[in-house]
Amino acid sequence: MTGKQQLASWGVLITGVLLLLLSFLLNPRSDPAPRPRLIAPDLKEKATPATPPTPVRPDPAWTAAKSYIRVRVVDVDGRPIRAAKVLSLASREPIEPSKPDSFIPAMPDIITSVTSEGVTGDSLTSAEGSVLLTVDLSRGPGSVARVQVMANADGYASRTPGSVKLVRVPPPQETRDVELLLRRGRKLEGRVLNLQSPHDRADLSFIIETPGPEGEGQWYVYPKVSEDGSFQVAAAPDHDLEVRVKHYRGKYHPYQASVPKESSHVTIPLTVVPGYEDDPRLVIHVQAPPTLKQLNHHIVIYSAQDGTIAKRLPNSYDIETRATRVPAGTYTVYLVSADTTSSASYWARETVTLGRQAQAEVTMKLQRGNVLYFTLTDPQTQKPPASENFQVSVLTPIGSNPAAVVGEYAYRPRYPAMYVGGLEPGPSFVKIIDRDGVFEDIEVRPNSSEPESAPRSLLLRRKKG
Repeated sequence: MTGKQQLASWGVLITGVLLLLLSFLLNPRSDPAPRPRLIAPDLKEKATPATPPTPVRPDPAWTAAKSYIRVRVVDVDGRPIRAAKVLSLASREPIEPSKPDSFIPAMPDIITSVTSEGVTGDSLTSAEGSVLLTVDLSRGPGSVARVQVMANADGYASRTPGSVKLVRVPPPQETRDVELLLRRGRKLEGRVLNLQSPHDRADLSFIIETPGPEGEGQWYVYPKVSEDGSFQVAAAPDHDLEVRVKHYRGKYHPYQASVPKESSHVTIPLTVVPGYEDDPRLVIHVQAPPTLKQLNHHIVIYSAQDGTIAKRLPNSYDIETRATRVPAGTYTVYLVSADTTSSASYWARETVTLGRQAQAEVTMKLQRGNVLYFTLTDPQTQKPPASENFQVSVLTPIGSNPAAVVGEYAYRPRYPAMYVGGLEPGPSFVKIIDRDGVFEDIEVRPNSSEPESAPRSLLLRRKKG
């Protein structure tokens, strides 16, 4: 090679190095935190963490790693079952090693499935009775440790011994085989007698199950009762069962009976508790919810006089009407709605008086709520606090109570950034309490319905002494 050729080669090399360095400076390797979704607050519920638990610097050997679990579903004679549905739940290591069932769920998109016929995503077994589960290990060691697999199919009883198994995730690029066993089920039908109204049917707790303690392989079903009181179970296991019925409002006496394995029909005669009187029914309407939104509603009903909680309803995606029963009186109905596809949130409050009439109605008009996006910082370490025992409450004045709780979360330092939304502008505020008693309480009144581009850092202050 001539001197000019060597010089040209060195020039190309130096130019490449400079371009690579410039690219690194302009585009540093740091992934921006994904924009979290807001959930409706729920008493005793945990808030959705703003940052998913992904490793900051994954091991390069795991970056594109995958492992596989091949599930084969068979009957009692060992014959493959086609079109069986295979359900899977991935988890990390147990929270407490001494309690194997105390697991932490893994990311929901960590498993995909492919049948031998090349169909992706439906987790249905092929003609050979098999489905291949692909486990994504790219988030690094510890991101997933175990997978619970369960099978069900038409005509077969699910959740029976052998149909549910817990599988240890194999190392990268390896495959682990597991076989699930399904047994043919028997058809059960029956009728619940003496129901006095359609609302009574909706308030039934009705379960048919295998007797004994709850555990792996225990079978159970919650039959749906029709208007005429009839119900059907497509595939119950072929052994003795137990039926239990309870009425949530206490109108009927509880009922419990055995169902022998040779029985195919069940009759449940309910009896009314003497002297029982129904509370009036409160129907809650949501007025003109925003279109094209997936709203998660949470409703709390308070005594209008002192702001104590009379009843709280579970979170629901029903966007038009909710109904419940409460004793006669005057109540403040408080509603918080979160758009699960964005950080938008809404609130509404109305006062309603119920006499002894059979039904009263109230209409809730949604209004845009304020949002707090924040992190907590320990002033000594300039990092999130190590404690796992922080409570985040959303408070608002109701009646004579200046700080009625309308939402309650747990703050987890390992997911430091957190959204709290649906706050009524003006009176509502957020209170953060350290249950360990190390730091002083913090009160914050957010003043915007749009979250800040970066979380607000709230500086903790240690208690004196």
